[in-house]
Amino acid sequence: MQDRSKWMVILRRMDGSVNFDREWEEYKNGFGSLTGEFWAGDSMAYHNSTYFSTRNYDHDTHIYSCAVMFDAPWWFGACHSSLLTGEYGRNLSYARGITW
Repeated sequence: MQDRSKWMVILRRMDGSVNFDREWEEYKNGFGSLTGEFWAGDSMAYHNSTYFSTRNYDHDTHIYSCAVMFDAPWWFGACHSSLLTGEYGRNLSYARGITW
């Protein structure tokens, strides 16, 4: 059986070799390597009316910067239920690391 569906990959996390705690300009332009971990660039300016926040651009509705609190950028509302740009690996602290 073959999967003939088409996928657009905008984010790849494999081994923690790339630090995803970056500033706005890097997320806008993209970073990493297509053969390893990468972010394709912020072609989606907002997600369900939530703007993308980084440590230097706070667009969330929380009193503090969610991107700074969780060391990761994302489409935060009042912080998050999912966070695919979090620190790679095992995390025992609440809301740290990759959360889905």
